[in-house]
Amino acid sequence: MSSLLEVDSVMEGGFPADMDKRVKEIPLAKSFEENFLGPQEVPLWGSLAVIVLSGIASLWVLLDAGNRGLGSRNPLANRALLWAIGVFLALPIILPLYLLWGRPVGVLAPCPSCNRPTLAHRAYCLHCGFPRDFEPPPRAWGIGEIVGITAMFSMTLPLLAGMAGTLPASGLLPLSAYVVVQNAFFVFLSLHVVQRRYRLTPDVLGWRWSSWQRDLLLGVCIGAMALGLSILAEEAVIRGIGLFLGRERVLEMAQSEHSRDPILTLLTRPVSYIELIWLFLLLLVVVPMGEETFFRGLVFGWLRARWDRHVAVWASALFFALVHQQIVHFLPVLVLGGILGYLREFTRGLLSPMAVHALNNAVAILSVYLFHRPF
Repeated sequence: MSSLLEVDSVMEGGFPADMDKRVKEIPLAKSFEENFLGPQEVPLWGSLAVIVLSGIASLWVLLDAGNRGLGSRNPLANRALLWAIGVFLALPIILPLYLLWGRPVGVLAPCPSCNRPTLAHRAYCLHCGFPRDFEPPPRAWGIGEIVGITAMFSMTLPLLAGMAGTLPASGLLPLSAYVVVQNAFFVFLSLHVVQRRYRLTPDVLGWRWSSWQRDLLLGVCIGAMALGLSILAEEAVIRGIGLFLGRERVLEMAQSEHSRDPILTLLTRPVSYIELIWLFLLLLVVVPMGEETFFRGLVFGWLRARWDRHVAVWASALFFALVHQQIVHFLPVLVLGGILGYLREFTRGLLSPMAVHALNNAVAILSVYLFHRPF
C-alpha cells in the first residue's frame, strides 16, 4: 500500500563502522541514494522550459493584475508591471506571493463600454470608469489561491531549503524542520485565504470539533477499512499493468516509488525509541493536520462550493493522487482520497479525515520498522 509520508530524511550518527556498507546493501536505501543523493544535472531543455514557463506566467500576471486595477501609465507606479517582472525573474517565489497576497479578489467580467475585463463586484470599470451593474463581493476562494499554495509547497519551499542547504535528506533535524514548516504553510496559508482575503471563519475549512468523539471513532473505524481497500486497489493495479509489462516489472516500479519516499529509507537504519516517537508525532499529528487542512479543507471546499458533492470528492481525490506523482500507487491513493473526501462531506469537519490519514501513516511506519518492507 502506498504511504502518505511526504517527508525526506537520512538519519546519521551513532552506528557501527560498517553501517554505511550494510545500509547500501538494502535495495530500498540503495535506490534512494541513486535517485536523490547522486549528482543532479539540469539539461538545456529544462532550462529553456523554465524560461518559457516564466515568460508565460509573467505575461498572464501582467494582464491579470492590469485588469484588477494594479496597472498605471507611470512605469514606477505600475504594480502590474512590477509583479510581472518579479514573476519572470523569480517564478517559484513571486508567483505564490502574487496569488496569495498581491492579487485583488474577485471574478472578472467584461465592461459594457470598453469591453475590457474588470472586477465584477466594482460599481465602475477599472479601465474607463464607466458605471456598471455590479455583483456582490465574492464569498468563496478560487483556483488562484489553490495554485498559489500548491506552488508554495511544491516550488518555493524546496527551493528555499536547497538554497539554505537544509534539504530534509541531510538528517533528522532538517527533516523535522522541513515537515513542520511545510505543514505550517498548509495551515497558515489556508487560514490566511479564508480569514484575511475572504473574511470567513475557520469552520468553512472543517475546523470544527463539536462532535470530536464521534468523528474520531468514525475515522479510526473507516481508516481500518480503508487500509484493506488500498491493498486491494494496489493488487488490482499490479495485475492490470502486469498484463502488459509483466508482474516482476510492475513490482520493480512499485519498489522504485517506495524508494522515492525517504522516510522508508530512514527506517531501514537503526533509530532510537525517542527518534521513533518523534517521527510518530510528526507523521501522525503534524502531517495529517497540515495536509487535511489544505486538501480536504481548502481544495475540497472550493470544489464543493461549485459542484455536486461526488464531483468535489473525486476531483479533490484526483488532485491528491496527482500530487503524489506515482503510477502503481496512483489508484490506492485515489481511493483513499475519495474516502477522506466523503468523510469530510459527511462529518462537515476534518477530524475524521485526519484520523484516517494518521492511521495510514502509522501502519506505513510500523510495517517498515517491524517487518522491513513497505506497506
